[in-house]
Amino acid sequence: MQQAKEQLIRTLCDSWVNAAQQPEGGFAIGSATERYRLHRNGIRFHELTYSEIQTACTGLSRVLLLKGLNTVIDLDHQLFWAWAGEVLLSPRSSFFSCHESGLRQLFETCVRAALAGITLPPQSNEEWERQRERSELVENNTRQLVVNAHLIVAYLGFPLLEGLLKKVCSNYVDCAGTVVAAFDVPAAGGGTRKYIPNDPRKGTCSSLRDLMFLLYQHVADPDLRSRLIEMRDLLNGLDSTLDPFDLLYSWRNCSLHGQTGFPTIGGTLLNLAVLIAFNQIRADYERLRDEVWSDVQRNLAVFRLTGHRSPWSYYPPF
Repeated sequence: MQQAKEQLIRTLCDSWVNAAQQPEGGFAIGSATERYRLHRNGIRFHELTYSEIQTACTGLSRVLLLKGLNTVIDLDHQLFWAWAGEVLLSPRSSFFSCHESGLRQLFETCVRAALAGITLPPQSNEEWERQRERSELVENNTRQLVVNAHLIVAYLGFPLLEGLLKKVCSNYVDCAGTVVAAFDVPAAGGGTRKYIPNDPRKGTCSSLRDLMFLLYQHVADPDLRSRLIEMRDLLNGLDSTLDPFDLLYSWRNCSLHGQTGFPTIGGTLLNLAVLIAFNQIRADYERLRDEVWSDVQRNLAVFRLTGHRSPWSYYPPF
């Protein structure tokens, strides 16, 4: 049953991409593509097993990583990020230690920005009009911040991923990037780059590219490594002239100069962060899923009675 659901997720994401891509280049979204969305086909993120939720993460990354970096964030992505926020950032979560409040806050800000402005799809013209009227009541600066929230995810996604990599690779680097155990990674121009503790030139690592290689080659377990291979294949489909981790590194400069697609960059960085974080709670994921879902149901019951939503609530996102 699990393999069947994983295959369904892969098939739906592949079918969406195939339907969106146009023979003359570019892509188009319409009835031909939207019937393949996960949420329209019975995929509920709070019901998925660990392997299924990770398959959804890479599948939704495939939907993001179209040539030209000009894709559109969909409700599927937002539902996925909302569930990730609930699992990793709710009061029940112990993923971040008490000493990692800054990194946790960075993760929270990225998830909130990715969900900013989301509403239930209107079912009638009257409902659409009510949503428009509510939007007009929002203070102007806040409204413009929501409109441009994808920029926040794109810019903060880099330090988020870098900080998360240092957390997961703490046997080799500390949170400041100080090397605590020797390792090497492929050099961009060929050969090997060595990192050595207490070395004035080789004793610090804050390169997102090199941290990704550290994770990929030295730290990731077989499960995470296989999923990173899948992500590398997707990135390679965008530009085969660069190593996928070099491509990620290049995005940082491109985004700073406004030369590429912010929604794709932010979404991909956030998906990578979630992919890595979920792997770290792999052994307890199903237990946490059930406990978190029970909390969500209680919070929703309180919301229906009082109209008050907990500030720690992420899922569902509206």
